[in-house]
Amino acid sequence: MRALRLLGVFIAFGCISACSGGGGGGGGGSNGNFSIASTSVTFTAPLNGVTPAPQTITGSITGVQSNVYLYVLHTDTAIATASVSVTGSTSGELTIFPKRPQAIGLGTFTDTVTVRACLDSNCAREISGSPRTISVTYNVVGIAVEQASVALSAVEGTPSQPATVNVRNASGNGALTASVTYNTGSDWLTVTLANAASTTPTATLVGASNLAPGNYSAVVRFTAGSLSATMLVTYNVASNLGLAASNVSFSAATGQNLPPPAQDLNVTAALASTTYSIAVTYGANGSGWLNASGGNAPGVLTLQPNATNLGPGTFAASVVLTPATGSSITLPVTYTLTASSLILQPTTSAFTINAASTSANSFLQRTVTTDATGAALNWTATSSVPWLTVTGSGTSGGQAILALVPSELEDLRNGQLAAVVTFNFTGTGVPNASSTYAVTLNLDLPTVDFVAPYVAYTNEQKEVVIRGSGFRQANLPQVMFGNAPAASVNVRSNTEIRAVPPAGLADGERPAIIIDNNLGLDRSQAELVVRDHPNYPYFALARDGGGIPSQHVIYDAERDAVITSITRPVNIVTRYQYLSGSGTWSATTLPYPELVDIAMSPDGRELLVLSSGRLHRADPVTLVSTSSVAVPNFNSVTTSQLAVANDGKVIIRDSARVYSLLDDTFTTLPGMTGYNGINMSPDGSRATMGAATNSFDIPLSYYDSATGTLNTTNAFQYYSPGSMDRHATKSLSGPYVRNDDFSVFGELRLGGGSLLGDVLSPDGERVYVFRYGTGSNPTGTIRIFDARVSQPVLPELTPPITIPASDYPGGTQLRISLDSRTLFLLGEDHFVVQPVP
Repeated sequence: MRALRLLGVFIAFGCISACSGGGGGGGGGSNGNFSIASTSVTFTAPLNGVTPAPQTITGSITGVQSNVYLYVLHTDTAIATASVSVTGSTSGELTIFPKRPQAIGLGTFTDTVTVRACLDSNCAREISGSPRTISVTYNVVGIAVEQASVALSAVEGTPSQPATVNVRNASGNGALTASVTYNTGSDWLTVTLANAASTTPTATLVGASNLAPGNYSAVVRFTAGSLSATMLVTYNVASNLGLAASNVSFSAATGQNLPPPAQDLNVTAALASTTYSIAVTYGANGSGWLNASGGNAPGVLTLQPNATNLGPGTFAASVVLTPATGSSITLPVTYTLTASSLILQPTTSAFTINAASTSANSFLQRTVTTDATGAALNWTATSSVPWLTVTGSGTSGGQAILALVPSELEDLRNGQLAAVVTFNFTGTGVPNASSTYAVTLNLDLPTVDFVAPYVAYTNEQKEVVIRGSGFRQANLPQVMFGNAPAASVNVRSNTEIRAVPPAGLADGERPAIIIDNNLGLDRSQAELVVRDHPNYPYFALARDGGGIPSQHVIYDAERDAVITSITRPVNIVTRYQYLSGSGTWSATTLPYPELVDIAMSPDGRELLVLSSGRLHRADPVTLVSTSSVAVPNFNSVTTSQLAVANDGKVIIRDSARVYSLLDDTFTTLPGMTGYNGINMSPDGSRATMGAATNSFDIPLSYYDSATGTLNTTNAFQYYSPGSMDRHATKSLSGPYVRNDDFSVFGELRLGGGSLLGDVLSPDGERVYVFRYGTGSNPTGTIRIFDARVSQPVLPELTPPITIPASDYPGGTQLRISLDSRTLFLLGEDHFVVQPVP
């Protein structure tokens, strides 16, 4: 017997008469009497039937004057659970639930249920008649087959090997019988029972020998009385002949020179060696295309198509092998012919054009050899780009010549360029097809995009920055200013050269910056504008007011003009033009709605105007917009947002974007948040920026045009609108002149805040500071500080410059000409031109 288990502990009954002390198992009195109506229970169920209904035994307890505790324990061979319920003051019932018959299987199973009635929770004092034990018998009847299915096999002409199956007969209904129902075929299965009258008979199954090759199935039913069980029997009858494959396929291109290779298949004989004949039947769309040889088993069957001149398509055949004895076998064969296709070798082509390239075919031409997978093809070819030509037509086996067109390379940007050559071809079974061929051009010719500053003065040889690409190459040709070589050249990177123009350039010359190439291509878009130093006299032009000009004032050194913008209360761009005949200046104004800022392109050919959400490219003389682009992530919280690098990249500060004047594209410049201004050096090599914060917790930063990166410095200060010398070796912001590493070069002791009028001369030698004098209507004064030698406090030079036409008490923008010889003051009421003594 299995170990008993505790089903539950509970109080079954209260006192049936007066209780002294009440509950808890105490109180004394008679031990009473515990009785049950039956001590045995029987369940019966078929194996695959439903679970029998639970059975109940009633019981009673008498003569007890205290609480009673009942405990039920049972073994669990066939019992699922047992429970007790109270039906009256002295009576109750025990319910026994059997398990599912499928869970325990065929047979007779026994369990016991023990019920104890006690006067305490520990069952130390049992009531008279306790415990009571009930015997449980569970008969599961039926027939069970050891296997759900049996698989028989044989070779044609021979019976299968016998298969023995064990059966259990627990029906109690007499001897076992067997019957067969055939799904396919008939009378091919023999079932022999042994010990049919016992509870463990066996069945022997044998498949017949007279069946044709194939697959057969039947159901065997074992029966005893009204109970039965079934088993599936499958029978595979194999042919005497056997093949190593169930099908064969061939493929080729229509018209190819040779048919596809033969395929050999092993032919086997399961019973004994034999000979066989071969017959081939064809599908509807072609015949006679297959050779088949063989005849002995075991042996080899060889198959091979004998033609490739069939049209494109799939052709079918059946190879039938018929042995001297036994059944024939059929092998399906397919032959797929695809249309002839054009083959191009090599599969791709690439050109590299740089400073070493010449007009030789080795640089400008590539040969593509054509062929066909099958029948000969006629082809035509076209190029997707004007810089590449290709042989117009030909036949497979011929060549196509790819050739660069040097004149079309002249205006292409350096980099990796792609072209596609399309070959259209026709032929037998090919009415019209095409194939594409990829061509890559790696273009790296020395190319000049900009020179900065682009204005040079006679009798001076100041270094300029040349920006472009393709500079860092072996044996780079001489940098030329027109027909004269540069006085010195320093190649700093693949995109930057520092050069000193040749001596003797005359006023009015505009030499192109040229780096020759062996192809004779003009790859320069930059020219140096040479002029005499201007000699602007003092001049004051009264304005109509309208607001103080914004920080970014443009001095157009080529055209003797100054361009300003006002963003509030009006939105206008104003251009001041010097009139050399009279020594005066005139002003023209053009409204720009929602104006934010202005800047000039590195070559002076375009005025850039930032308005709400758009960047305009305008004529620098008429101020009229010629085109515009939408600015991503636009933010118009502050002005002074534009700075133009010497490679044509326009920084739009608050949008954290960089716009390329060359490519007409935007890129993201991370880390641009938190700044209140931006200023670019005259040569476009560096832009500085900072934040107007009195807590001095945001460092100055700078944009390096050579690398296109934003860099943070260790200099912390309140950022005021600043300026730099020609090559950004010095910078001014607030009271500090800093070196190119942002260490302090010297400090200005000004004794007051900036009025927008502080500027460092492009030659780096002077700092000019505009301040008002004292009194009710003071004149303006330009103080001059010596910035030639680094020292803690930069000395002030005397005398200062007095400006009688001042805009007191309003602010005044102070800017300086490229040659460091003229100051421009722009207030709300006056435009003043002041030569530097």
